[in-house]
Amino acid sequence: MRTTRYSSYAFSTLLSMKNLSSLKVMQDCFCRSWLLITALGILSPEVQAKERDIIHPLCFEPFASLGKSAQSSNQKTINLDDCLNKYIKYPFKEPAPWQAVFKKNDQPKDNSETGLPTYAGYKLIGQMENQQVLMSYVASYGGSGTFSHAFLVDGISLQKQVPNNNKLTQTLFVEGGDRCFGSIEQLSIISPQKFEVRRKITASALIGYGMDASYAEKVTKGLSDCALCCIGSYVEQVDTKGNKELVSILLYPREKRETDTEQERCLNRLTKADTHTDIITKENLKTLQQDYIDQCLGDIIPSVQESSEP
Repeated sequence: MRTTRYSSYAFSTLLSMKNLSSLKVMQDCFCRSWLLITALGILSPEVQAKERDIIHPLCFEPFASLGKSAQSSNQKTINLDDCLNKYIKYPFKEPAPWQAVFKKNDQPKDNSETGLPTYAGYKLIGQMENQQVLMSYVASYGGSGTFSHAFLVDGISLQKQVPNNNKLTQTLFVEGGDRCFGSIEQLSIISPQKFEVRRKITASALIGYGMDASYAEKVTKGLSDCALCCIGSYVEQVDTKGNKELVSILLYPREKRETDTEQERCLNRLTKADTHTDIITKENLKTLQQDYIDQCLGDIIPSVQESSEP
């Protein structure tokens, strides 16, 4: 694991010494120290700004605030020099290649700037068409929530992470969420034009998937919808324009689900997953939704088909 920190070692001290023998001793010490610094990845601000071999995690924080839509094709650009100058005093770690992590608790005591995430980390997944790089970004802001997102970014070199023309441009923002509220569990590239996203899902989000918001609110009343109320996860394919398509839904065994309400117990009976994980394809999701409406809600709510009629 490499820790990127900043040395205040003064080169001018060596040059100002008058005693040549002392200078030689100091030079030898400096060479040994520099070898150790290089091995540990501990760089001065000037050297790090020049090398730029790892992008600071906080540089991607503006990308996370692009918008609240599920997918957005709006672009946002980051000037890397400006970012390095802004966060140069904040050390971070590189736990593995293509990954970097910032933790506020690891910062020196004099780094007390407010407004920073308590945790920020990213992982580069791989390169897609037009040299866009798919990456995940996770951040916490002091509460119990942990928020995850996915970005497509233009300008990252997977060899050195050095951007072209000193800038990074977000070409796609895929919002995740906090834990069971759609947090991203896995990202994988399936072609130069498409990638898959696996997210956590609540019972409410499962039954309301693809429905009009006002109709879904009526249908899902009584179903769990909290950050700790996962019923499973779902997989979508997303293209580089942000278009998405449901691939499958994986449900937890019933013993791991909420059963506080009659609606939840009814849904659990419909999905029949006692000791294993059900895999629901997009073709039978609507069947499950309609069965839930018919058997768990009765005549209170119109059918999925009726709700879609003008």
